[in-house]
Amino acid sequence: MGKYILSNIGGILMLHYPLMVFIDTNVFISCKYNLNGNGYFSILKKFIKDGKIKLHIDNIVRQEVEKHIKSDIDNACGKYKNAYKEIPTNLLEISEIKWPSKEDLQEKAVSVFQAFLEEVNVQYLDNKKVDLESILKDYFECNPPFEKNIQKKYEFPDAIIISKIKQNFNGIKPLYIISQDEGFRKSFSEEEIYTFVGMNELFDLINKTEEKKDNIYQKISLNIERPVVHEQIVSEIEEKILSEDIEIDGLDYDRKGLVEGYEYDEINISNVDNIEFKLVSVDDINDNSVALTILCYADIEAICSFTDYANSAWDGEEKRYRFLSKEELEENHHAEFECSIEFRWADEAGEMRFDLISVDFDLSLGQYTRQSRKFISYVAD
Repeated sequence: MGKYILSNIGGILMLHYPLMVFIDTNVFISCKYNLNGNGYFSILKKFIKDGKIKLHIDNIVRQEVEKHIKSDIDNACGKYKNAYKEIPTNLLEISEIKWPSKEDLQEKAVSVFQAFLEEVNVQYLDNKKVDLESILKDYFECNPPFEKNIQKKYEFPDAIIISKIKQNFNGIKPLYIISQDEGFRKSFSEEEIYTFVGMNELFDLINKTEEKKDNIYQKISLNIERPVVHEQIVSEIEEKILSEDIEIDGLDYDRKGLVEGYEYDEINISNVDNIEFKLVSVDDINDNSVALTILCYADIEAICSFTDYANSAWDGEEKRYRFLSKEELEENHHAEFECSIEFRWADEAGEMRFDLISVDFDLSLGQYTRQSRKFISYVAD
């Protein structure tokens, strides 16, 4: 098995989809090019379709696979031809067995491979990004993939691919590499590059992570519904709405444009009530914290004021207002908004404990949240 690092959250490596996955030539060969059956590649296609994997290969890999397909068909046809000669002539006439065209088989097999790459929207590495100096250094120092006691010239294609992987994914990690070549895997010692011998190892990691993440999801769901934690979240949301500058658009629009309303100079949230929420997703889990998204509902009351220039006294000689008329209104809104919350968590004797760290949301109110509006006072400056 290749290396991969797990955090200590019950053995979970948190995965952020889609996973950037690179597959080496030998993986296609070992699966006998079974791209459309019930094998690993059908599972791979499902993960790609579900948005969990984005597949990358190199043009060298594509050409090597196509070369191996033709070579394997050539060998198979040679064996078939030898066996064909052993069949008595009279049986051939009775059974009407036909000798297949090697060229036709090769063309069809290669087209199946190419159709698979197109179906999964494979991403090719950029050919321009090759670090020749690094390749030559590894060659002369016998670093992976240039192993000792082998004909090193055959490792140059691998060295080029490795260089392109490192250049293409510089700063874009994590990356998951599947290769049966030990020297190829040894070439990647960087953090957040995880290597596997077979696709089954990656699939197992995804499935176990999903299972454990679902388990944590269920525990979080139960915890945030507990009275103490629930009240803590509600209290933080209420305090944040009351203390922050919440934008209220006092103008109403229809399809033709502005209909009516007011441009507010001052907005003061006076009351927040009936806060409820439900868990939407567990977005991230690391060694000591978990980030969630919740959907919140709240009734919000605000006192808004605007300058009523139409009813203010203008001094034409001095070119200024003698006094400004200001109006105050009470607006009531029912808001629905997403909220990101972060908990510090600890697993104490099998029981998870969650302490709220932060609450964050982007809330704006307007005609679609407004339930009512009424004038409450008149002020003259």
